[in-house]
Amino acid sequence: MNAKPEAPRLETERFYLRPLSCEDATERYLGWLRDPEIADNLSTDGGNQTLESLRQYIAGHDNKNKFLFGIFD
Repeated sequence: MNAKPEAPRLETERFYLRPLSCEDATERYLGWLRDPEIADNLSTDGGNQTLESLRQYIAGHDNKNKFLFGIFD
């Protein structure tokens, strides 16, 4: 039986990075994407995102060949 490989994770003393999952698509995250100062520095149009479109975007990254990492404290 093939075991699912563990998702990569990078840890430091202050924070860690890990691949995002659909469960990370929350109202708080969506609010961050919609912040004009944040949106100006993104390659996506955060102002038009919905929770469903955000979940679809995250799901489009298979974390094998295409990664989308989040930074967590």
